[in-house]
Amino acid sequence: MDDSLDAADLPTRDGRRRRRLRRGWPVALVAAALAAGIGGTLLARTQRPAALPAARQPSPPATPRPATPAPADPGAWNSCTAGQLPVGRNRDVMVVGGDSTGRWQIGAVQPVGHERAIVWHDGKVVGEAGKDRTAVNLTDINSSGVAVGTDQSKDIAKGGPPVDEVPYVYRNGVFSKLHGGNGRAVAINDAGVIVGELDLPGVTLPVRWKSMNAQPELLRLPAGTEGGGVSDIAADGTIAGYENTGPGYLWRADGTMQRIDPPTIPGIPATGTVTPARFRFGWLIAGVQVYYYDPVVNASRAPSDRVRGERGMEFRYRPQPPSWELLSDGIEAAPEGEAGTSPGIWVGHARRSLPPYQPAVKLRSTTYVVPYISEDGHTVAGTAGAGDPASNAPSLPIIWRCR
Repeated sequence: MDDSLDAADLPTRDGRRRRRLRRGWPVALVAAALAAGIGGTLLARTQRPAALPAARQPSPPATPRPATPAPADPGAWNSCTAGQLPVGRNRDVMVVGGDSTGRWQIGAVQPVGHERAIVWHDGKVVGEAGKDRTAVNLTDINSSGVAVGTDQSKDIAKGGPPVDEVPYVYRNGVFSKLHGGNGRAVAINDAGVIVGELDLPGVTLPVRWKSMNAQPELLRLPAGTEGGGVSDIAADGTIAGYENTGPGYLWRADGTMQRIDPPTIPGIPATGTVTPARFRFGWLIAGVQVYYYDPVVNASRAPSDRVRGERGMEFRYRPQPPSWELLSDGIEAAPEGEAGTSPGIWVGHARRSLPPYQPAVKLRSTTYVVPYISEDGHTVAGTAGAGDPASNAPSLPIIWRCR
């Protein structure tokens, strides 16, 4: 896992970057969900040309590891109290995510397309990007207050659409570029290890930075695959990611690699890509693309003329032993980032309700998107916004303390 990134040995090859479940809610999707007032799986995924040379080989298969008990979800709440995170002089501010402890949250100041990052610690604003950083989107933050994300300010400043994405890190009020060139920083763990992707000529590669000042290291993929990306990094350094046209993968801190094949699903004749999303409560949340034949649609069709449907299903996965649990069948609202007038968040198989923030009700900010919960389950954060865009209600960052 210490391959240097040398563009000279990377041949150009056309390909489509696979759709993926992002670790955090991209800012534009939070705004879109608030405006639409609807739920659904978070399929905010981009497409980029990607390829890997045949010379690249995966690490040796991982040695079988002992079985571990299934992680337990946080206990049920007795009560929750809603409050608003401060917004300074800003009107519209959205929560994007937070750290493992519940003490740090990250967000974005609107308008959409020209967002500025904002950082909270213990309920206070401690960092905000200036106007020279009008398109910095943070996607993750650790318990030391170090955040990562992507900067598109260069293109915005020139008056053009965002094209060149640059991976960035935030620490103590300062935004700095990560080494490696164009790409995205996706996630960071409490040890300060950062994962993301770099865009090289004709290829997008998953990478790891051992620290904010380190050079990027290539995460290996099987020979001949059309590139890939990453979704999250766990506390122990395990990285979740994927190849663009196939299964998901786990890269472990010891250099071993584990393929994640889709589960066998009753009633589903075929499955497609596995798209890891994030680690939560000891599980890996992942999307699985499935193909099926709807009996109603095909009731009067000959077998040779049947219409095949396609949809995403959301599972959680643990590797030892490999096991899957269904969270959403792709028809009902998804557990991640559901938008609706009754705030709540999914914890495992159950949706936990949260009390509305009453001042938001008076402002007609009554549609909620709630993407964040701390590892102990006691801190939850999200956004209350306008269900009806014509109402001109503000977007308010809301935090719930639950016991």
